[in-house]
Amino acid sequence: MVNEPDHKETLDVRLVRLRGVQPADPQFYLGTSPGIEVITAGKVSGKVVSTVFEPTGPSHTPKAVALTFDDGPNPVDTPRILSILHRMHVTATFFTIGYLVERYPGIVQREKRMGMVVADHSWNHPNSPPFKTLPPSRIRSEMEKNKLVLAGFGADARLFRPPGGSTSTEVETVARELGMRVVLWSVDPQDWRNGIAPARIVSTVLSHARAGSIVILHDGGGDQTATAMALPRIIKGLRKKHLHIVPVR
Repeated sequence: MVNEPDHKETLDVRLVRLRGVQPADPQFYLGTSPGIEVITAGKVSGKVVSTVFEPTGPSHTPKAVALTFDDGPNPVDTPRILSILHRMHVTATFFTIGYLVERYPGIVQREKRMGMVVADHSWNHPNSPPFKTLPPSRIRSEMEKNKLVLAGFGADARLFRPPGGSTSTEVETVARELGMRVVLWSVDPQDWRNGIAPARIVSTVLSHARAGSIVILHDGGGDQTATAMALPRIIKGLRKKHLHIVPVR
């Protein structure tokens, strides 16, 4: 080991034109747009410092809404929610916690068999202090450990949702290096609150959902009976508004 003064690496900026459409990163909505990815990386190390998407054309927002579920798998509520989705012919996105994936692999395998999108919600859901303030090595390990466990069950996690939605350039860069995109949300009925009534969850979702909305719900993290009770009415209400229900891809 040789002790030498630190040197600031020269940065290289590269432009990549995306001919198709590209969702935002972090993603709050289902809208997409053609554009240019501006990638800044170290000239020597090649380490990506930042990537910024600059739209060059009109955005496209599908007449659709995505239902996403966080904090599972849960041995009681996740199967209950999956049964409702199956009965009502809905494909959703599940942001899973790694140690629970390891504990309840059969539920994740059921999600896969049903065609649900299985995604990464960290290994242990650290949110105090906020996820984005954790050391970079911890941020990476939380993402990567869960992604590897999911891969062992045949789920290629391409989406990451940070605990509490706590994101930053560092979080987004690490996610991208691991082959994932950060996905947040635009409608939050706070269904995780103790004592919340199913009618309140339904009302909040249906009054705020628009074309392109990403709705955050929960299948874990506590008793999600209210969410399961609200779900059929949410699905029927969205369809009554002529909105398709799609997964985040």
